[in-house]
Amino acid sequence: MRGGKRPGAGRPFIAPEDRKVQMTITITPRTRDWMRQMAAEQGLTTGEILDLLIESYEDLLKENI
Repeated sequence: MRGGKRPGAGRPFIAPEDRKVQMTITITPRTRDWMRQMAAEQGLTTGEILDLLIESYEDLLKENI
């Protein structure tokens, strides 16, 4: 087959709720080091640690309402 669409070519489909975005933030070196340490200990990425922190914070806010 020459030209045109190839089976299996292109980026895989990712459901909207599973997509990730890049974001640049400014944090203290202490916070960065803590996030890296927690990520390494848990076998996660720093982004996953941040997602978990936000989810925990949201839960905490709901409990205090």
